[in-house]
Amino acid sequence: MATSSSSSPTDSLVTFYWEKENEILFPIQECVIQNLPQNSIIPLECSDDKRVRDWGIVLGGFCCLFCSSGWITCNLCNSKGIGVFQDYYQNIEFRNISPSTISWISSTEMFIFFACSPIFGRMIDSYGPRLILVFGTIAHIFGLAMTSLTNKYYQVLLAQGIFSSIGASAIYNAGIICVSIYFKANRAFALGIISSGSSLGGIVYPILMNNLFLRIGFGWTIRGLSLLIFIVLLVANATIRSHPSYTPSSVRFSQFAAPFREYTFNLVLFGRILQGYIANYIGCYNIVIITTSGSGILVLTLWLLSVNEVHLFMFAVLYGLLANAFISLSPVLVAQIATSTEFGTRIGVQSGIISFAVLLGSPIGSQLIEICHKSFVGLQVFTGVTMLISSCIFLIAKLKLSQGIFSKV
Repeated sequence: MATSSSSSPTDSLVTFYWEKENEILFPIQECVIQNLPQNSIIPLECSDDKRVRDWGIVLGGFCCLFCSSGWITCNLCNSKGIGVFQDYYQNIEFRNISPSTISWISSTEMFIFFACSPIFGRMIDSYGPRLILVFGTIAHIFGLAMTSLTNKYYQVLLAQGIFSSIGASAIYNAGIICVSIYFKANRAFALGIISSGSSLGGIVYPILMNNLFLRIGFGWTIRGLSLLIFIVLLVANATIRSHPSYTPSSVRFSQFAAPFREYTFNLVLFGRILQGYIANYIGCYNIVIITTSGSGILVLTLWLLSVNEVHLFMFAVLYGLLANAFISLSPVLVAQIATSTEFGTRIGVQSGIISFAVLLGSPIGSQLIEICHKSFVGLQVFTGVTMLISSCIFLIAKLKLSQGIFSKV
């Protein structure tokens, strides 16, 4: 919006403002326009999405997710069916400790990563993303540095499982929430781009670790990756910033109640961007419903009934294209039911709920495999049915927002 402030009808000083919910928040530019009556109100069609400077925030968000959730994905499955760290710890570092006990390191790391989101989300609403990002950078790098010096189970649990994941959570939320606030028309596409940073991390980190662990040792591998993460986070800290319309707000805790690696990850990198782009046209809820139900069907058919490597390859390709839509688009789902001042809180609450799933997921999976005598059948059925139930819940949420089952939501 712009207002003129001159008594001359031929030469007016015009001030441009950010406007939110009919309240002028921040003057951004002044210029002179001729033949403009005094006290004129000029509606402006100016979108942040079209400014190159604001798309630089997407680069910062990409770097944030590359260093945070991209690092966390190292706890997911590799070609051996376990995470890179789980593989190293149970076969080399802690061979005298049971795999189920070691799995609590990765489970705790992912739990802390998501459980801290409600706190960081609300703090970002109150203080902006930059301070949270700086804190996350320091905490994440410090935690990784301490991990490189550990040689006992409890030390790894504290350094990697807790301290590093707290920093990673702060970095992740700063990137996600900042981009969510800056973009409206292209929000799904922008979030799809930055989410591909997580997928790229899921490709790069395991490859580097698998090649460096036996060459230079665990400690120097983690130190080298810490340096890489620090350099990338410098880019993030230089590009992530608060929106001009941002105003600090007080923290009210009542607001929290308001609201395979391998082939797969290569496809996820492409799939997340593509899903975000398509979601702009057919609706984010529609994309998540389609991809979640499709992933569940793939698990219960192609993976469960696979008899050779060809079937597994086909499953990995298709699953990689579909399964991660929720991860990249979940902030958009929340943004559609929240005002800009509630983004951090609501996305944080959502991630806090997810934290319990990631905490229990690995232990449940391990128990199902043991119950089925090292067979994946129980895990496959559990995964497929859970995803189908999730798609039904998303459908119910969509119908609450729009009466038409085929409407764009």
